[in-house]
Amino acid sequence: MSNGAAAATTNMCLLLSAREQLDFVVAPEEISPSKAATALRPSEIVVAMEYSCAQPLDMEMFRGKLGDPSTPKVLGCDGVGKVLKSGNEDMYPVGCLVAFVYRNLGEDSGSWQNEVLLNTEESACVVRVPVDVTPQIVAAGLTSTFVAVACLRHFKAGDTIVMAPAFGGVGICLIQQALLRKVRVVALG
Repeated sequence: MSNGAAAATTNMCLLLSAREQLDFVVAPEEISPSKAATALRPSEIVVAMEYSCAQPLDMEMFRGKLGDPSTPKVLGCDGVGKVLKSGNEDMYPVGCLVAFVYRNLGEDSGSWQNEVLLNTEESACVVRVPVDVTPQIVAAGLTSTFVAVACLRHFKAGDTIVMAPAFGGVGICLIQQALLRKVRVVALG
């Protein structure tokens, strides 16, 4: 790995900094120009990527077993970065650190690039990261777990969540947090 990459062993997650270059991933410039010039809707933000995990799901997308098998494509289903441009400055001010996971894995993805355009209502679950937490801590502490817990804000006591699979790192964390909030969980192995 180059000096710009960090490795984490938590849940067998490999962290890739935005500066890391991978031979098998298409350069983002081949797909689209900078997203910062785009006019944004209120639910959209442009994020400058700092870290993204290399998840097993990314390898499934790379092999064409998940999502659209055509190429070129940019892999990456979650990440951490700073907001460059925001359609809702009250919720996601420019410069704040956010963590996210795409909702439609295999369809809405591509965090292994310099910038991502996220729709916070339709394509990604996004949460602001507290100012005293570094992006490396969030990413190494399982970005998807961090965001999964934040997604619980959409559920209230008495609601039911169905999870599959439920017994990995994300599932166990989500079950514990859901039960604390009195949200019922149907956990499928």
